Amino acid sequence: MTVCAACNVLPDDPQHAGFMLMPGWRFYPPCGEPRLSAKLPEQPGYYLLYVLRDSLQVKDCVSPPENDPLEMDYERDFLLAAVVRDAQADWHFRLKDMKIVDSILYVQLNVSRSPALLSASYVWKVNGAAVKLIRLYTDADNYAYVHGPAWNETPVKWRHLPEER
Repeated sequence: MTVCAACNVLPDDPQHAGFMLMPGWRFYPPCGEPRLSAKLPEQPGYYLLYVLRDSLQVKDCVSPPENDPLEMDYERDFLLAAVVRDAQADWHFRLKDMKIVDSILYVQLNVSRSPALLSASYVWKVNGAAVKLIRLYTDADNYAYVHGPAWNETPVKWRHLPEER
């Protein structure tokens, strides 16, 4: 009798995805398509989470600060942007559970009240190498699936806004 050890396919060990908050970057809603929305805790209002995954979306939807040398690799990187609507308090967003299992990137968004606004805009750059699918979620009942990074040959020419005085 032969035993088939390969019959049970085990998932790969989780890998952690790199990401960074990009202070000073501006996101222009409504631009792109919101992928996840949820109510704000403890008060009226809601927030939306956008995924910008190719160069055309990035070019049309965000602008970096003038002196930001950040470059993106559109074969692996994408941007997440959070937008708050109808809120009266300052809110802080945090990404957690950034792990990749079997080509799926799990991204949990935590939202909390902030005594002082930590960032006027929430835009994150995420390294999505080897990511075919992204699972965005706030909890077990509120989630969305999005395709991973897409490559587009169109070069990005950033639009810079004059600095606020």
